[in-house]
Amino acid sequence: QTSVDVTVNPEVGKPVFTQGATGVCQDAANETYTADADHATDIVYSRSPAEAGIINSTTGEMDWDPDFHGTVTITARAEGNCNGPKDTERTVTVHPKPTPTITGDSAVACEATGKTYSADLHSGASYTWSVPNGATITSGATGPENNSITVDFGQNNGNISVVETSQQGCVSEEEQLAVTLYGCDLSANFSSDKTQACEGGTVTFTDTSN
Repeated sequence: QTSVDVTVNPEVGKPVFTQGATGVCQDAANETYTADADHATDIVYSRSPAEAGIINSTTGEMDWDPDFHGTVTITARAEGNCNGPKDTERTVTVHPKPTPTITGDSAVACEATGKTYSADLHSGASYTWSVPNGATITSGATGPENNSITVDFGQNNGNISVVETSQQGCVSEEEQLAVTLYGCDLSANFSSDKTQACEGGTVTFTDTSN
């Protein structure tokens, strides 16, 4: 009589993700996706589409492409001795980075009031504005959806600046519009010999700036 020892290997389980965000912002920091599976000898990670970036197949660390936004599928594949491999997918949304553009006058009269500057409105977004020294934001300074501001200027040139934060928490680069004030250097340093004159008469003006 002959006997043979047989090892019965357990069936590999379906992977279950234990780590990794389902939503990130465009050009986010690297995100690590981790999954566990019963009786797996190895778990291999992949992503689709390839344009989303590069994933480490062993550690699951995803290095996002800075230009990509859209939907990505992260796949964890459990390999084992029996009934493998088995896949589990995680859908990830890469939210776009805002790119605001400022509209409004770039040449403004000295100490002008009630000037309006705006950026495109996106639902739920907040806008952080700054204005030149001596200028004041009289409306639209706080959000959300404060894509338009009203400004009273002083006597200083400078930039109107905005940073947009989307509803998903994605933050834009600072956008700037240079504003130049005209008429601030004008001064009435003169006098006249009369303030009334008849038609055909003359008025003499004298420079008093010296």
